[in-house]
Amino acid sequence: MKTAVNTAKIIASDELESSVMGMDAKGMDMATYFFRDKIYSNKTEAVVREYICNALDENKKFGVTEPVRFGLRSSDTDGKTEFFVRDNAKGLDEDGVRSIFGMYFRSTKSNSNDSIGGFGVGSKAGHAYTDSFNIVSHHNGEKTTYVCALGGGDNGVPVGHIYKMDSEPTKETGIEVNLEVSTNDFPIECYKFMAKSHGNIEFHNGNTVHKANMVMKEVTKDGFVMRVCELGFDGSNKLGYNTHQVLDRIHIKMGDVSYGCLKERSGGLLEGFSTKENFVASIECPMGSLDIPVSREGIRETPKNTKVIEKATSAFREFLKDEFKEWTEITKPEMLAKALRNEKSDRVERLGTKYFHSKFKTLLGDTGNLINNVGNNSLSKVTKLSEVEHDAKTKKPLLVLIPASRTSDYWRDKITHFEKLSGKKYFVYKCVRWQKNIMDDKAFLEEIEKEFTVISPKKLPYPKNSTKTVNGKKVSNKLFAVYRQSNRLQESHDALSLHNHIMGYYGQKEAKTLKLAKKQVSKILKNLESKSLEWVTLSSEKSTYNSSGYSSNFYVGAKALKEGMAELGYLTNHDTKHSKLSADFRDRDSKKLEMNRVIQILEAGETKWFSEKSKKLIKNNARNQERIYKVIKAMKQDVKSLKSLFLQDITGSWYNKFREVSRDEVRKVLRK
Repeated sequence: MKTAVNTAKIIASDELESSVMGMDAKGMDMATYFFRDKIYSNKTEAVVREYICNALDENKKFGVTEPVRFGLRSSDTDGKTEFFVRDNAKGLDEDGVRSIFGMYFRSTKSNSNDSIGGFGVGSKAGHAYTDSFNIVSHHNGEKTTYVCALGGGDNGVPVGHIYKMDSEPTKETGIEVNLEVSTNDFPIECYKFMAKSHGNIEFHNGNTVHKANMVMKEVTKDGFVMRVCELGFDGSNKLGYNTHQVLDRIHIKMGDVSYGCLKERSGGLLEGFSTKENFVASIECPMGSLDIPVSREGIRETPKNTKVIEKATSAFREFLKDEFKEWTEITKPEMLAKALRNEKSDRVERLGTKYFHSKFKTLLGDTGNLINNVGNNSLSKVTKLSEVEHDAKTKKPLLVLIPASRTSDYWRDKITHFEKLSGKKYFVYKCVRWQKNIMDDKAFLEEIEKEFTVISPKKLPYPKNSTKTVNGKKVSNKLFAVYRQSNRLQESHDALSLHNHIMGYYGQKEAKTLKLAKKQVSKILKNLESKSLEWVTLSSEKSTYNSSGYSSNFYVGAKALKEGMAELGYLTNHDTKHSKLSADFRDRDSKKLEMNRVIQILEAGETKWFSEKSKKLIKNNARNQERIYKVIKAMKQDVKSLKSLFLQDITGSWYNKFREVSRDEVRKVLRK
């Protein structure tokens, strides 16, 4: 990357004395110390990034198609863990090694934008982490090993030294850098770099080899390259808590280095976008277009960078619009119909493509807000736009606009109820109180009116009759509030819709008409059980929690709705019929509970006096269980007798004091 600085000629009189500003030997030692030890906030990451990027530059420079190999391995000498990076370019002679790895701000890349590097600092990154690292150069048939070590120094700071160790013949070419590392931090940094990379690299983690990420999509626009890559490993497994930091981003790149997340710098324009699992997205800026610090750990806050980021954001939004063109290239009415293609409970809150998720608002702006609101407030499932009611004159689809007021929920419920009764389908937008609505924007409303006929909920053709006749009796079809444990239900109800709501709550089928609803309640009452009594019983108090199981917690206060539910056959807890039924069930359930407890004690392994043969006879045999229970219950009737007291003890608890007595001993007591 170009880092060369243009200089201007100084115009000064020859008579003026001058001196050149610079550093003495001590200053240079101190400067190299700071560039080696102080510029990186994450030294492990710096080692991984700098040496891989240098290797990528070398392979690219010499047209090498083999991948850059890097990773972790056990040392041949002492078995300790080494981090290594290997390219397959031409390697370096001794002068090249000593110049590039030994001299700061001396780089072969500072006059070109063909390479990632250019500062002449990254090749020394090993000394940010450790006091020594190794360089193995394969060049002109010779494999030469060098050691870069810190130490000595005459000015109070350690200085670097390069030692040539040995040389041997080789047929290979390229450079390898390796150093001894800790296994605590290097694996995760290797996986993080691998996840962000689109380059031709290969990660060797011991015996496991992860191939380069696969570039699934690559698009160039206005000089920016947008990419989506699929990871060559399980991201969520290997990255752990770093998964969100690495994968849920749009990486800003120059070369193969990530300089941050475009979403975080887009002013909210890209916040709702995310990649699907195990995909990572990036936008590569033209080399040299961004001002970056020497550490290459981020992007400077400069006017130049701000302009580049704005252009990158615009380019990526255009890229995403093309990705989501099944939404971005259709009309607003078609969008709403598409959003309502599922039942209300199954409607999606975000869009999806092969590689991306997006919130409606992020992709479509105010239109996305419109879709979210209509999706939350429209009842009907829509399979095609023609199913929605259209204005007879304009031929445009109707959009019912509920104003922000205390009655907005009432109108939404009324429209929902009307749709159920009539079979008609409407797009419904409900304005929210106490906050700005997109429909308050006159320009947006005018835009909407180009494609919709916007009407008030009062204009819908509701039925004039407020009652229906069921078996000769009138039942109101007005909507009323219903409560469950003091909380008002979201929707208001008439008798039929409340019946269906209650049946749905208990997992029963809904009824299409009041007549069928009445038959359903009648059938439940005819085949009544303690559990089903709850289904057809309303609560008599709004705030009471009925834990008995013989009454629901649905409360109706409106007289007309109470009468309608009673006509369907519903009971109210504590009325005469319900009190008698619940008392009968309570007595029966109590007896059943007592019988089950006795049977469990008889079947228990600790009960020695009840033979194994008898246990087998009552196991899973309701008739035999009832017979033995009746015998024991009859023998307990005389509460003052020894026999009764003894039976109460041995059948009253799992751990009674007689549980290990023999069968013969129990018989003796019972025969007295």
